[in-house]
Amino acid sequence: MYTTIENIFLRAQSYSHLAGAVLLLYDTLLTLPDEIEFMWKKRFRLGFFLYIMARYGFLISLIITVPYTLLSLGEKSQKAQTQLYLVYQGFSLLAVIGIHSSLAGRAWAVSHGNKWVARGVGGLLALYIGISFLRMGLGSTVSVLNSTL
Repeated sequence: MYTTIENIFLRAQSYSHLAGAVLLLYDTLLTLPDEIEFMWKKRFRLGFFLYIMARYGFLISLIITVPYTLLSLGEKSQKAQTQLYLVYQGFSLLAVIGIHSSLAGRAWAVSHGNKWVARGVGGLLALYIGISFLRMGLGSTVSVLNSTL
């Protein structure tokens, strides 16, 4: 299925994703007491949800990349690969939306609540999210098409 060089690359990619997930999990565990005190014990507002989306979306997506990459090394089910890819893309998109929304809110706050900045940044954010959803859908279509060929 893959040449030896491609197998080496995919294994290295899988190990690097696993290392990133372990480091992020380690950081999450180290900062969990502060997170509980400053985030979970307060009223849940938009910033809290954006934080959770960004923090845990990437952690889950990094963890999912490991079995996805390992599945691509062997003659495993294309259906399982496609499902893992969609879950990975979903959590990645969730994290990216959380990060970019936080940055958009920050830009609006720095502009002292200027409504034109809010409209411009909000429009760019909506466009970015729309393109990301479209890309996610096209990626799953390509994966399904590749599995049927």
